[in-house]
Amino acid sequence: MSETLYEKTIRELAISKEDIRPSDVVLFSEPLRSALNFVIRLGRFSLTEFTEKLEFTDEEAKKSQIFL
Repeated sequence: MSETLYEKTIRELAISKEDIRPSDVVLFSEPLRSALNFVIRLGRFSLTEFTEKLEFTDEEAKKSQIFL
């Protein structure tokens, strides 16, 4: 069974033990890489905008609040 985008994103973020720096972004897969670039360029973090960039479902976005 293949991993969903949500599961893959959460796994990639969980592996990162330290703060994510701009230079770390290239290590992530798409669309996580683009979402992180968006947050860095914006200079602020909005969970709503972040999950929209990742195209999470409403349920996945609610679950992701636990991890982010």
